[in-house]
Amino acid sequence: MHFRLSDEQRMLLETVRELAQREFRPKAKQYLDGSFPRENLQKLAELGVLGMAVPKEYGGMVMGVLETALVLEEIAKACYVTAMAVLGEVGVQTRIIATFAPEQLKQRYLPKIARGELILSICITEPDSGTDVASMTTNTRIEGDTAVIQGVKTLISRAEVADLFVVFTR
Repeated sequence: MHFRLSDEQRMLLETVRELAQREFRPKAKQYLDGSFPRENLQKLAELGVLGMAVPKEYGGMVMGVLETALVLEEIAKACYVTAMAVLGEVGVQTRIIATFAPEQLKQRYLPKIARGELILSICITEPDSGTDVASMTTNTRIEGDTAVIQGVKTLISRAEVADLFVVFTR
């Protein structure tokens, strides 16, 4: 079996590698204090990287898990904190919105995610069940146009910087 990247994949990785080494590596240590690398994410958004999980019709370049993993690897070689921040934008949160959200929400949020205008957070972990979604107790009921969530979430990644929260409920 031969494994070769396409020209497009190689070009994307080279571009990301060059940016990460030039811009992110020199200041990587500054993020070890817990600060969020928003300016790095904006630079990656300009390359289209934050749109890797966003369908083209919403301004993204929807790419698969392989490309996502390779891009994250290149970023992590220069700045692990930035790579983890990007994972939050190209990972499960965005993919959930792209796959399951009503069309109105896709149109409202996905272009902003691709442009780096929204930082996402995911709310799964609960005090009694951890991340075992089968055992979660947080639930939602719909009252007219309002979703009423009842329950407790803990360890919400990026809560202090997030603009949009993807909350797992029953």
